[in-house]
Amino acid sequence: LAENYLIGFMLLVTRQFTVGDTVTAYVGGREVHGTVVESGWYRTRIRNLKHEEEILPNSLFSTTPVVNVSRRGRVFRFNEMLQLEPGNVDKVAEVVKGFRAVLRKDERVIQSGVDVHRRVFIFEIKPEAIVVYTSFYIRAANLDAYYAAKESLLLAFTDVMKQQDVRFARPYGGIAEALRPPRQEESVPEAVEVGTLDL
Repeated sequence: LAENYLIGFMLLVTRQFTVGDTVTAYVGGREVHGTVVESGWYRTRIRNLKHEEEILPNSLFSTTPVVNVSRRGRVFRFNEMLQLEPGNVDKVAEVVKGFRAVLRKDERVIQSGVDVHRRVFIFEIKPEAIVVYTSFYIRAANLDAYYAAKESLLLAFTDVMKQQDVRFARPYGGIAEALRPPRQEESVPEAVEVGTLDL
């Protein structure tokens, strides 16, 4: 009990988070993410995205890592692996150049600075897809503004793909395989016994 009050006092003094901040805490091997609705002497209440309240004794914060998402500033990272059809590698290379041009021209994309980057590369070539790695930082007033910028950039990326006649790869394996209509079994000629063919 005394530890809860002591940690509560430290939280109030150091102001690691305050009411209204969005935080992520790792408690007992699980992630607690939400908005701080109370930060008192003894306990902290966090409302998660399901509008459920997590009530955490302050003693947890002496050993629990806490990320204060609200204090990240106005910088958000876009980090996606885009799976493109594996038809023509040369066309995909042109798409990558087009993606880079889109990012260079967009004022919301941070072009340079400490601990930021702007990367678009062909990351992997697989039978089912050519994977394009995209990672960069967007300056936005809040999360909604970031989502709007992300949507705008994704649509600009699809325009580049249309110009090169490149499409996103179709789902491969897993659910896609389960939903695919069953193939007709190939009939084996009567005169041939399966497993006895001499190749």
